[in-house]
Amino acid sequence: MSRKLEIASFQRSFAASPSDSRSAWVGGAARLLSGAALGQILMLLAYPVISRLYSPSDLGVLAVYTSTLGIIAVVASFRFDQAIPIPKSRRDAKALLALAVAVSIAVSFISGIIALVYSEWSFSKLDRPLPTGVLLLLPLGVLLVSVYQALSMFSLRERLYGRIGATRAMQGGASACIQIVGGLVGAGPLGLVAGHIIGQSAGSVSLGLGVLRPFRGSVRLRDIWFVARRYARFAYMGMPSALLNTAALLLPAILIASAYDLRSAGLYGLAVMLLSAPVQLVGRSSAQVFYAEAMREVHGCSSAVGKLLTQVTVRLAIISVVPTAVLMVASRPIFEVVFGQEWAGAVPYVQILAGAYFLSLITAPASQVFLIAERQGLSLMLNVLKVMVTFGAFAYVPNSGGGIHAALIYYAGGMSIYYLMVWNVAYLILRKLAGRSCPD
Repeated sequence: MSRKLEIASFQRSFAASPSDSRSAWVGGAARLLSGAALGQILMLLAYPVISRLYSPSDLGVLAVYTSTLGIIAVVASFRFDQAIPIPKSRRDAKALLALAVAVSIAVSFISGIIALVYSEWSFSKLDRPLPTGVLLLLPLGVLLVSVYQALSMFSLRERLYGRIGATRAMQGGASACIQIVGGLVGAGPLGLVAGHIIGQSAGSVSLGLGVLRPFRGSVRLRDIWFVARRYARFAYMGMPSALLNTAALLLPAILIASAYDLRSAGLYGLAVMLLSAPVQLVGRSSAQVFYAEAMREVHGCSSAVGKLLTQVTVRLAIISVVPTAVLMVASRPIFEVVFGQEWAGAVPYVQILAGAYFLSLITAPASQVFLIAERQGLSLMLNVLKVMVTFGAFAYVPNSGGGIHAALIYYAGGMSIYYLMVWNVAYLILRKLAGRSCPD
């Protein structure tokens, strides 16, 4: 099929009414949520066992590892994975997937070398050294996470929502099983890290098999070169923005371990695990489906994309307000009974951070607007503020003599303001985007 015919065929898929996109969002989110919910439930059910097999310091090691991994993985594909749903041509989407995977392999290899060379200097402020095996697993984790991100974005384009949901369930189940086995055999923090790695591997392999059929056919180098130039903004503008955004979320664990100790980082890690579960379960899935369906409305010249964002935000708020309130009020008995007395110190962490994570959840779809409108520069500016809040909380406050609770209060307040700002800016962008007329 020629490029013109392929584009014309794809354009016809956008002829549906705006209500069709809203229905597709609801159906797609439901399929994603069902699998993601199972994965999250399996992990949550496993944590009462895991918390009794590992110490807070062990979980602190996992928090430092996953934070380092997440910061590298979010830019490992140079953000070309985020551009996959945008092209009207499937040929360009396949070229973007191939480009994202190739770049991820190279970055993973380089990250392994850097981790081995600079590991002793990078983590010298920790109250105990990280196990060597943790650092050796870092490049493998980067590769698996970044490849999974690229495969999931291609699957979103193909509306393989059920397939993505199934991989989320596999990830949660595999991680929980390996971490429990690691704890039973006394593997220490390596058991936690190995469970995370194997969980990501299960998702990547399964999702890769799911996209082989639509990916059938060769990808030409000239197509890869074309999309690399066409979507270069995702690399030179999207990478710094994504790096800052992710660093603001993941650096706290590293900074807490450096400024205080690994035990505090472990308590923070458990609190964030509970609070981020609905964000990952509901917010992430909703944001991904919103991205795919909003792109279809934009390509179809619909003016209803702003209303779609409002509706999605309101629905997320209704779903999440009660669980957030329950966590804030009843977190102490939950921790003491479910996780054990050793983890009761995490209760203040949950109570302080709950409001910020609630806003993070309901504004998750709004963050996709900057990709839809290709406004990476504006997103970069906002994420600079986000990182400033993080360093102010976990670098300035400790150096000024403030305790961990003071740092958390500063962080929660600053992040709440940031999320409200993001939603309002995203809504203004959509209003301006909806006012444009499509070219003939």
